[in-house]
Amino acid sequence: SSYPDATGVCIDPPLGSGGCPATDNNPPGFTHINDAVDSNNALQKLIDHHADWAPVMRMTASKHIIIVTDDNSDLSSAEFQAAWAALDPSYVPYKVHAIAATQDPVTSCIDGNASGCCAISAAPGTVYQQLCTATMGVFGNLCDQEFQPIFDAVAQEVISGSAIACEFAIPEAPPGETFDPMEVNVQFDDGIGTFEIGYVEGPAECGGVDDGWYYDDPANPTTILLCPQTCETIQGFEMAKIFIGFGCATIPAG
Repeated sequence: SSYPDATGVCIDPPLGSGGCPATDNNPPGFTHINDAVDSNNALQKLIDHHADWAPVMRMTASKHIIIVTDDNSDLSSAEFQAAWAALDPSYVPYKVHAIAATQDPVTSCIDGNASGCCAISAAPGTVYQQLCTATMGVFGNLCDQEFQPIFDAVAQEVISGSAIACEFAIPEAPPGETFDPMEVNVQFDDGIGTFEIGYVEGPAECGGVDDGWYYDDPANPTTILLCPQTCETIQGFEMAKIFIGFGCATIPAG
């Protein structure tokens, strides 16, 4: 983006901060980098601006790169994969999703192949096709001009590949209140219903219950951890949420 120029982009709230054209950064959820991107250097720009977006990256987050272009990349698939992996080991695995052309306008339009004509294509996005294949991402044909199904497929990939956290830092108690480790409860909502996850005294007790959670240090807890089987159970739900409540007597696992 090169906002606030005519070719720039402003992102409205709630994703953006609403401060455009000065800035619409909204950390930690959204970082807007101000730079002009040509049709064939998006991958290189992503690598070049690592210092700008690295602070908002979480080691355990799933990584998805989305490219929309009518051109090919000057950086090859192999060159990008090597450069990306060299930035930080935690960035792998990742997925590249792209909307790019599959047809060359010279051969598909000028040569008279009307059925395959794609006048909006500058060049076939072969590098992006290769990256999507290599990383098991979603590729959509720009020439079809059908974007919603592609974005829906990308959204499904993001959801299915995102793990729900199984460790939760205990926040500081509000002013005037104290934290009581035996007044904490954990619930899981799968988007359809909610169930209680009971407390166990430590990881050794996890094997004796269907589901449970425990403290990193019962004498001086700083973190709530889910039992391994519970962590596995809660994955894969599109609308999943974890609720941690304070102030009511802790319910033990049964």
